Amino acid sequence: MHLRINDVTVSPTRVDELREVLSNKALPVVIAQKGCQGLLCAADRATGNCAIVSLWDSKASLEASEKTIASIRSATVDAVDAQLNSVVIAEVLREVRLREVEHDGRFAAVSHWADSAALDSSEKNSTALRDQVGKAIAGTSIERVSTAEIILTEVTT
Repeated sequence: MHLRINDVTVSPTRVDELREVLSNKALPVVIAQKGCQGLLCAADRATGNCAIVSLWDSKASLEASEKTIASIRSATVDAVDAQLNSVVIAEVLREVRLREVEHDGRFAAVSHWADSAALDSSEKNSTALRDQVGKAIAGTSIERVSTAEIILTEVTT
């Protein structure tokens, strides 16, 4: 499985508007593409930083969709006056670990929680686990830890 991660920033007051545009305009276009397995958007309501993630059965399907996705991406960003910061292509290696295709050796760990209270209560253990990983694997560093609310999810099977 491969992912296209669109890193965008929108005014925090327009996060819900972004969800509506994604649900009503982008989602039908994205999931109609061959090999698409879903769309997800996670948002930090305090900063407006959002990750719009499309899931693909293969790198070939992801690449074949780029022209259509670029068009709907542009329309979506314009509709909510968002800023497109970057587009990253990643390969899913396991359910909770991703490897960026363009930057070999860089990984992202992803976890999800039932609610903000569960996330908050996990922080002590998560910090300890990150420290253990850094010590166990020479040359490993944790570059960034971020938290976001999933505001849209549509997964096809």
